[in-house]
Amino acid sequence: MYLKIAILFVSMCLMSTAYALPDIRTWTTDHGLRVLFVESAELPMVDLALTFDAGSARDADLAGLSVVMHSLLDKGTGDMDADGVASRFEDVGAQYAASVDLDRSSITLRSLSDDELFSEALETFIAVLAKPTFPERDFVREQKRLMIALEDQEQRPGSIVSKTFYKSLFLDHPYAQPSNGRKESISKITLDDIRGFHKKHIVAGNAILAIVGDVSHKNAEAIADKISQSLPVGKQLKSIDPASPSKAVTRRIAFPSQQAHVRIGQVGIERGHPDY
Repeated sequence: MYLKIAILFVSMCLMSTAYALPDIRTWTTDHGLRVLFVESAELPMVDLALTFDAGSARDADLAGLSVVMHSLLDKGTGDMDADGVASRFEDVGAQYAASVDLDRSSITLRSLSDDELFSEALETFIAVLAKPTFPERDFVREQKRLMIALEDQEQRPGSIVSKTFYKSLFLDHPYAQPSNGRKESISKITLDDIRGFHKKHIVAGNAILAIVGDVSHKNAEAIADKISQSLPVGKQLKSIDPASPSKAVTRRIAFPSQQAHVRIGQVGIERGHPDY
């Protein structure tokens, strides 16, 4: 699944109006990192996206673990704190981001292609990715932020019905739990859990790197090698079992609101299925 998402990222980053499919070159580094590359010199920019099989479906009994871990990556590395990391990216005009959904996580970098600027942006990106310090102060603050956000969601009918829908549809499957977790699970997460999740999931063998922009194939190979060598080799995780269709059910939730929120759905055909 997350391979297809990585290919979609490559296509979306291209700044062309042509309908022809991009020339996507692929290879695997010596450390097991799979790479997708498209050269596009229209703009002096480079986009990197590392997609890991580290979505919230991998949280096990600690719903919200992946979200918390990824939110802390740029809060410190080496002798830099969160402000230092942010300044390093800002000084060279680079943009860093991390996101998590059910199936995957994505850590991205957008930078100007100028050699000096891109080199510093890449160095900071790799440090954040491979050697985060996970400061306790930022961890506690992130826990509190999520707890407040979850309390706010309890007052929003859209959030209530969405969580009920996924739980009713997926039952005990990992997709049933919310990406942002629950208050009881967020409160149980420890820094050891954060470090353990990072060690297991943020590895070369569990990732796909997409490179798009004003960079040659040779330089793209050098970028991929530098990133993959900074990570443990690791291995690709075993695929999560597909969700089984659940029985039809109707649930009504009383809420003091003038507007009704409705969710209707069922488990569909997975993208890799021949009948999709």
